[in-house]
Amino acid sequence: MQETLISLQDIAVHLPQKRESNAELSKLFEGFSFEEVAQRVGVFEKAIAAPDETALDLAEAACLKLFERVPDLAKHIDLLIFCTQSPDYRLPGNASLLHGRLNLASHAGAFDINLACSGYVYSLGIAKALMMAGSAKEVLVVTADTYSKYLDPQDRSTRLLFGDGAAVTWLNQAEGPFKLLTSAWGSAGKGHEAFYLPANGLRQIDKAAYIEMQGKDMLKFTYSTIPQHIKSFLAEQHLTLDDIDQVIFHQASALILDFLSSALNLKPEKVFRNLSHVGNLVSASIPVALAEARSGFKAGQKILLSGFGAGLSWASMLLEYQDF
Repeated sequence: MQETLISLQDIAVHLPQKRESNAELSKLFEGFSFEEVAQRVGVFEKAIAAPDETALDLAEAACLKLFERVPDLAKHIDLLIFCTQSPDYRLPGNASLLHGRLNLASHAGAFDINLACSGYVYSLGIAKALMMAGSAKEVLVVTADTYSKYLDPQDRSTRLLFGDGAAVTWLNQAEGPFKLLTSAWGSAGKGHEAFYLPANGLRQIDKAAYIEMQGKDMLKFTYSTIPQHIKSFLAEQHLTLDDIDQVIFHQASALILDFLSSALNLKPEKVFRNLSHVGNLVSASIPVALAEARSGFKAGQKILLSGFGAGLSWASMLLEYQDF
């Protein structure tokens, strides 16, 4: 039995207008050179949401860009998935709010996914499964985060790293630029305190609303888990990294990208990077990178997406470029 074709037709991206450079940050932290540290981290500037600008606002702007390119698309959407860890409210979810702003049809489903750096790949996998089951035909996968609002103003490590942004990915069952192949994911929930936000939930409502990141633990998790995950995932598809033409990792940091490239013996030209000018965009990291990288792809090439981070969680997916 032939598998149902699921294609990625387009990606639209929106970043906030405000830009934050490391030179600006250096003025706020006397005696600390962000430019010097940025050589290791890999982030030199990024977009930061305005005080009254949320992930929902960024997502709406990205969707409107997509609808400008495909004017009749909105009325055909029958599923909206919104992946974010910085929703506007505890409830309702951002998917419902965005559904209303975009005036989507009442028969269109809408739900949130609470995942971060692995969330895009998770969302693609879930969307594909629902489409193959016949539950949806035209799908928007929205990924947007404004982690800048969770950062301690005095925490130099997180302020250097995270940017804000949104992307919307349009999937359907027609021939398109990217064919979605297979995916795999994993979790290690016992390690959640390596990166989490203690406040704003119901367990610790009186703590400061800042992200707590244990950098060494996150590095250890990435080093011990992701290379083997990728090798095993490809082996299950009877592939090796020699069969992959381009790898798009979650843009975590230059240190992590360097390690993964070395551990997997990947040549620099095979690993796409856009970290320097956008920072770590959390759930929007991979789709923004994929949109930027697209112009360099050739028909028939295989692209590996791999995200990893808070949860702890990880996920990878294979795409095949069709050159449409």
